[in-house]
Amino acid sequence: MARVEPTDFLLNTDYEMDKLILVKEGQLQPSSQAVYIPHGLPFRPLLFGLCSFNSDFTSPKPAPYRKEATYTGTGISYKVSFTIATLGDNIYLSYRNSDDGSATLYYRLYGFEPVGSSARLAPTKGKAKVFTIDTDRNYRKLYKKGVVEMGNNITFKHNFGYIPQTMLWMEYPNYDDGYITNNLGFSTKVVDTASITKNDIKLNVPTYQPGTISYGARMHYRIYYDEA
Repeated sequence: MARVEPTDFLLNTDYEMDKLILVKEGQLQPSSQAVYIPHGLPFRPLLFGLCSFNSDFTSPKPAPYRKEATYTGTGISYKVSFTIATLGDNIYLSYRNSDDGSATLYYRLYGFEPVGSSARLAPTKGKAKVFTIDTDRNYRKLYKKGVVEMGNNITFKHNFGYIPQTMLWMEYPNYDDGYITNNLGFSTKVVDTASITKNDIKLNVPTYQPGTISYGARMHYRIYYDEA
């Protein structure tokens, strides 16, 4: 009997689907000051999202967003940058634009519950527009999800024959009540490794010295059967 492939289905209840526990949208003007929005959850959510310079999102860009990097000798700056992160009890948003200081940026943010949480949550149905399940549209099917603790590495031999979609977040529990970002370049002192190929996935969180931002760091991951 031929093997059943999850990618052959738009919706397959044999495979876990993502459950959004946070949905937020809004707009920002460029500023040197960050914006903090309480997330109201008993844990630090794993954020991802989209941003756009059009209110109807006709030209969406993934968040975090960076445009035209320049090396300044002490670090990297960008003409346009939009950063999202979980910082303690808040969602952290930073939008800077040296190209156009009056350009409004619109954002839509979503969040997952981290693996290991036992919190009881209210449904997001009222916040997620007009549908919960629609069998006319494809849904990503989860292959693996979890956490890699500091000083550990893991390898998954998936042998899919293609590079699967993978989402990664770095968490720094000892920095400002806990910082989670899906931008692995957050700190130039941190070199986290993630190798994703057609046959395997290798995730590694090196050990660092106490007193640095990366002390106690760990990596959250979600890997899908869907092709990247």
